[in-house]
Amino acid sequence: MSAKSIVRELVPPVLWRILSKIKGRIQGPSPSSQHPPVDPWQGREAEAGLLGPDDRRFIETRLPELTGWLDANAAYFTAYMLNSQHAANIKGPVLEIGVFAGKFLMLLHYLGRRHGNITAGIDIFTDSRPEPILRHAEALFGTAAGLSLHEINSADLTAEATLALLGHERPRAISVDGDHTAAGVLRDLHLCAAVVAERGLLILDDVLNPSAAGVAEGTYRFLLEPGCQFVPFAQVGNKTFVCRREAHDFYLQAGRNFAQDCADLEIVKRFMLRRSDGLHWVEQDLLGVKTLIYA
Repeated sequence: MSAKSIVRELVPPVLWRILSKIKGRIQGPSPSSQHPPVDPWQGREAEAGLLGPDDRRFIETRLPELTGWLDANAAYFTAYMLNSQHAANIKGPVLEIGVFAGKFLMLLHYLGRRHGNITAGIDIFTDSRPEPILRHAEALFGTAAGLSLHEINSADLTAEATLALLGHERPRAISVDGDHTAAGVLRDLHLCAAVVAERGLLILDDVLNPSAAGVAEGTYRFLLEPGCQFVPFAQVGNKTFVCRREAHDFYLQAGRNFAQDCADLEIVKRFMLRRSDGLHWVEQDLLGVKTLIYA
């Protein structure tokens, strides 16, 4: 049983409905009922490496229609990172372990489509089903082509089988939001380490969530293993961004550029205000490397 299933069983139905409305859990209207399908490039080449108007519109007007939990600031930062990858010629498909109802997956697919990549999602689908997610993709993009969903327990996947789901191409980005036990997180991260592209990144959910202590334990057990190649470079909202040590300088600079290029965002304004009190408030030493703190 997933962590979300356990919580669902413990919370009284009336309280769950209240919390669901607060967190955006209740299904909104079909995306197609309000907007035409999204063309990520809108017939032109957007300036890569930036959080452009198209990206902002998608995050601010289309994602809120969908079921699930996603901090907008984490969405902005994710878009900026994947666009920065594209600008640096870092290529490959995108993978998510732990899809739930597909909200973050739709952002990853939006970004993957604009860069010509496929997107795959893996989940045991006890709290949702693949079919509504595919219908959302069709409503958002006019087609679900390029998106595949697999009803699989990640614990049963080998590196070879995972790459087969991605056309035998290493993913440039992997979102990890599956099993929230320490052992499950550690297992998923070992799988990610075996398949992610050399200059790829991992996007880890709930590492700092006080209600998901197992995620923190599993993450730090992984990062502290002797010989681990992976280090964090940013914490944004409820997501921790991790890359190989050799790529840390690239992603750290991209994270700094986010503050320069997106100065109008409230999270960046808070970041710069805290930075004015000292660089140590926003660039902190963690596991031997600098890590950006967007709080």
